[in-house]
Amino acid sequence: GLSSQHYASVLTSAGLISAADFAQLDQVAQTAKKPLEDVILERKIVEEAQLGQLLAKAFKLPAVYLKDISIPEDVFNLIPERIARTDRIVTFAKDATSVSVAMSSPSQSPTLALLAKKTGVGVKVFVTTDRDIENTLTQYRKDLQKIVDGLLKDDPQTYRGESEDLPVAKIVD
Repeated sequence: GLSSQHYASVLTSAGLISAADFAQLDQVAQTAKKPLEDVILERKIVEEAQLGQLLAKAFKLPAVYLKDISIPEDVFNLIPERIARTDRIVTFAKDATSVSVAMSSPSQSPTLALLAKKTGVGVKVFVTTDRDIENTLTQYRKDLQKIVDGLLKDDPQTYRGESEDLPVAKIVD
């Protein structure tokens, strides 16, 4: 995530909190071992969408709020979940000329170069909150689980007993 100095700069310059109150907030986050962004949002210093806007302005990049966007599965899967979680990056749109990604801490991530190479189009970077990224990844995982559960429920016999046919099972036996 972002450094506490980054959050301090964004929130104090927007007049949402004094430097002294921010220092106290930062201390609360450290003591509770919670991400600073979570404490900022829990204390209602700023709404999540507004925080995303402020961060985007600080980075001089456009903002996006993933909660309001329906992301096509093939677009979401352009970046493997493990990398998406590590780099705090989600692909949310793609057209003939570009792929759009949301990042909570925009940087020159090697993932951006790999994504451009993989898709053959330019990469547009948008800024959102870390919480928005996390909620999107969690929601996607739940949706995936529903699909898997649905497949298993439709025809459970199809997915049972297959291991008997696999050489690995024979070797273990």
